Amino acid sequence: MEKKDKLLTPQQTRFCIAHASGKNITESAQIAGYSQPEKSGSRLLRRVEIRRCVDDHLQNFLTAEGLTESWVLKELKNVYQSAMHSEHWQSAIASLKQISEIGGYSNRVNKSEVKLVASFENLLEKTPLDITPSINAVGFSSDKTSPEILVPDDTRSDPDPAESR
Repeated sequence: MEKKDKLLTPQQTRFCIAHASGKNITESAQIAGYSQPEKSGSRLLRRVEIRRCVDDHLQNFLTAEGLTESWVLKELKNVYQSAMHSEHWQSAIASLKQISEIGGYSNRVNKSEVKLVASFENLLEKTPLDITPSINAVGFSSDKTSPEILVPDDTRSDPDPAESR
């Protein structure tokens, strides 16, 4: 037989509502009418039923304001698209990370390591290297080998002054 949660007093409920609406612990305890709000607030939040009540009221406030999970995902998608368009890569990556966490994809992402091996000459030539891993239907290539590095043929029109010496 499960033990039911204790009912909260009106004072505890006022604390929960104040804290869920954005007040800090001490302010919430003052609003609720506790005589020692500095001590009471932290003591109250140690109780499971108080934390649950705060979470429930917070969820109700968010829903009333239209801040649902789908709204957050839509806004993050807009941020991602805007960041990609303006080439703000870090913002785009941060948006994708948040989207994957909300969507529950972050635990399923396999971390991979990419090794880049380039010769000193390639670096001096400033030849672009494509280090993009090959992609299959599921995602990144599942083989453990390093991705193939594509180096274009040396078909430059300007002669290299170092080679003429």
